[in-house]
Amino acid sequence: LTHPDYKDMNKSLLDLFSNYDNLIYAAGHEHNLQYVEKNNQHFIVSGSGSSTTYVSANSRADYTQSQHGFFRLDYYKNGELWMEAITTDEPNGKVTYRKKLKAQSERTIPKVEVRINYADSTVDIKGYDVYAGGKGKRFLLGDRYRDEWTADLTDIPVLDMSTEKGGLTPIKKGGGFQTLSLRLQNPEGKQFVFRTIQKDPKMILPEGLRKTFVKDIGQDVISSSHPYAAFVIAHMADAAGVYHTNPKLVFIPDDPLLGQYREEFANSLVLFEERPDDDMSDSPHFGSTKKVTSTPNVIEETQEDNDNIVDQHFTLRNRLFDIFLNDWDRHDDQWRWARFKVETENGKKTIYKPIPRDRDQAFFKFDGFLSWFVNRRWGVRMFQTMDGEVRDMPGLNNNGRHFDRTFLTELTLEDWLAQADTLQRLLTDEVIDEAMKDWHPTIQKYSSDDISKHLKARRDNLKEFAKRYYLYLAKEVNVVGSDKDEYFLVERIDDELTRVRMFNIKNGDELRDELLYDRTFKRSETDEVRLYGLGEEDIFEIKGEVKKGIKIRVIGGKGDDEIKDESKVSGLSRKTIVYDVEDDTKLDLGTEAIDRTSDDDITVNMYNRKDFDNNMNFPIVNFGYFPDDGVFLGAGVHLRREVFRTCQSILLSP
Repeated sequence: LTHPDYKDMNKSLLDLFSNYDNLIYAAGHEHNLQYVEKNNQHFIVSGSGSSTTYVSANSRADYTQSQHGFFRLDYYKNGELWMEAITTDEPNGKVTYRKKLKAQSERTIPKVEVRINYADSTVDIKGYDVYAGGKGKRFLLGDRYRDEWTADLTDIPVLDMSTEKGGLTPIKKGGGFQTLSLRLQNPEGKQFVFRTIQKDPKMILPEGLRKTFVKDIGQDVISSSHPYAAFVIAHMADAAGVYHTNPKLVFIPDDPLLGQYREEFANSLVLFEERPDDDMSDSPHFGSTKKVTSTPNVIEETQEDNDNIVDQHFTLRNRLFDIFLNDWDRHDDQWRWARFKVETENGKKTIYKPIPRDRDQAFFKFDGFLSWFVNRRWGVRMFQTMDGEVRDMPGLNNNGRHFDRTFLTELTLEDWLAQADTLQRLLTDEVIDEAMKDWHPTIQKYSSDDISKHLKARRDNLKEFAKRYYLYLAKEVNVVGSDKDEYFLVERIDDELTRVRMFNIKNGDELRDELLYDRTFKRSETDEVRLYGLGEEDIFEIKGEVKKGIKIRVIGGKGDDEIKDESKVSGLSRKTIVYDVEDDTKLDLGTEAIDRTSDDDITVNMYNRKDFDNNMNFPIVNFGYFPDDGVFLGAGVHLRREVFRTCQSILLSP
């Protein structure tokens, strides 16, 4: 399916499915029977109940049939799962395919083996020669970190699972698209993780390309990531006052204690670190919090109750530290959160502070002629070389765009510059130089001088970086309420300034003295502000008469809301737009407001924190056939532009 829309949908689904083993995806669109197994996932098409269409028999599918019929799944008490394809062209039907999808549950009894005592053992590790390159390859694809990847390392400690942290038991395999990881637990319930240093790009490639030269290209791109970046960051993070893990470089032997994961992890060089989870009260580098939670939980809990608050100043310091490290891969799942219960004059509050994890992409280096061409001409904007400058600030932070637009909405330019100034003072030359000593001596020889030089330059430019990224984020800002009652007050102060405040409503309309949000926006920085009431009964009020103003969108949310706009802005373009369910909303709108209320209670009040994409241009060449659309032929330039609630994509072709 080569049409861009179908490809995007396909990729989105497969990205989601990749998080789960033994998943069954069942669809009925195609009027035939199909079964395909890929990566321990089962894809079933059961759509020939009323009519049939042709389907080819080929090696990529385990079973195909163009007859009337259906699939049947039988779940048994012993844990087995069986699938049957039943065709119905014969009077009593016929089972034409049968397969066991899940085996009987049984306790695995490990073999008796003699264990070696690995305490105080070390090994020498040969480098990864796959990343080596001569002059021609280095010119076209870059030097990257080839020397670090191919370096032989001596005296690497061997981890003894029987004694480390009181004894470690594997509990779950994980990892992203390239890194293989293993979660472990000690007798006290504390969790730890192995993450392999070597990476495998095949999971980010279509299956048909995994045994072609494309996999070799993908493997070589991994040399842009510093294999040992994570081991020097803890020292700098500590100085910067942000939370951090404390990784160690260790060798995992062929240890029977690996159990079912032995084949995949035996004789591996890995990063070993604690996993922030649940009670971390004995870990000051996680804030000594009694509870660690995930980003989805933080989003859910802050939307449910406005007594749950994210510490935006601390979050900003973390994100500026990411920019300092040239760490481009900071999406939602790269964060855990320390939760703190505090007493305030307005009662008990829950404060969340971020804990960064997985520093695989820090110090990213994407040099070489072809890398430069791909980065600048083809829109791979996040891949930027580690040096003293950031060419494309939105591109570098592309993977963290939803995180930033959710958790950095109240801070002003002054707040950003103050945090940048703090980091500049804390990340001294001595701190950076001392951190470089945490690398293996061989890696220090290749990396310390170069990385140290670039980090010092980036630190010196941090205020400029902060201002550039702040101005980008400030263009459109979401101010999001919760599922409790809130009062939003917008005051158009003058042609430049618009103040937005949000108060908690208690005891009906009686008490509005608890300030939840307060930011004064500048028209020179901000084009529009979007107010989301979410649940319950919210009140919105817009005041002020000016010649020029910022666009305000009011999205009332569920519940019986009140929206009043008595503001006035000179000019033909009206600056207040109201969205809500028309029958559930009390409106008092003046001449400035545009009424977009509707009886569609789902779409009119929709809030999707991930509906934003950076503007991007990239070439498109497509040819294919799809039954619903016929022959598709396209070539040209794909222009992607962000607008409210959608991202407009335009294909320009001759």
